[in-house]
Amino acid sequence: MKPKIPVEMDKTYELKIERLTHDGLGIARVSGFLVFVHDALPGEVVRAKITGIKKKYAHAIATQHLEKSEARITPACPIFAKCGGCQIQHLDYRAQLEFKRDLVASNLRKIAKLEHPLVAPTIGMATPYRYRNKTQVPFARCDGKIIAGFYENRSHHIIDMDACLVQTEVADAIIAHMKQLCGQLNIEPYNERSHTGVLRHVIVRTGFNTDEIMVILVTTACELPNQELLIQRLRAEFGRIVSIAHNINPDQTNVIFGKETRIIYGKPYLKDSLDGLDFLISPRSFYQVNPIQTEIMYQKVIEFAALAPTDVV
Repeated sequence: MKPKIPVEMDKTYELKIERLTHDGLGIARVSGFLVFVHDALPGEVVRAKITGIKKKYAHAIATQHLEKSEARITPACPIFAKCGGCQIQHLDYRAQLEFKRDLVASNLRKIAKLEHPLVAPTIGMATPYRYRNKTQVPFARCDGKIIAGFYENRSHHIIDMDACLVQTEVADAIIAHMKQLCGQLNIEPYNERSHTGVLRHVIVRTGFNTDEIMVILVTTACELPNQELLIQRLRAEFGRIVSIAHNINPDQTNVIFGKETRIIYGKPYLKDSLDGLDFLISPRSFYQVNPIQTEIMYQKVIEFAALAPTDVV
């Protein structure tokens, strides 16, 4: 006989939050049954409505915070509650760093079977905003309007955004300009359900130490409508663009990139420098998205390695 699940869909329960999952959901239990709670922090007591039930766990969303954590803050982003791009903006930054440290320690205990793992404190940023050098945003049409943004949590519904505080301001401006150009140049955004439309994603890559910009347009079609006019208007608005690439992805898939990429303007790469080394970054190259912390991380590796001039690495 299967054990009875102690929660019911759409019902509200009073829950005590134990800790956070790796993706920032509060963990609570009802008669031992796991409930993952959105917008809930460790130590909080919340009223939470059940939004989904599986065999071994349920999802819920906090509707009322009866006891709030001292680490709870007002998120800087106005669409944080809807957008699935960030998970823990409602947690004080120092508490975020401690959460990440605890997560590493927990994984070392569970996976590496280390009883008392030694994990140093997380090294944070002076300003944990506007640090990402790569933005990739899906486009769509909603109620006749062209929108672009990240997906709502656990869905493929795009939350339209004007700005993303973890990405560069120039990336925000290029995404906003592309919304306008889609309407002006008859470039129809992709529709996942009907598999119609052309523009799937716009990716913006920025060289933090060179100010160079690469724009990558991902489409379903081999031909980009009004391509030359689109290039002219992007270049006229953003003089730092050194490369525009066109990637073709005709498949019904959640994967962003297709197999074919063409350079339709400028260089086949973006140049950036990191800790005194120059890198040439192609449209699909891997490159650390937080160049500020990357330099700190690499310097720590060098420091911990304690290399001598005669060492071979």
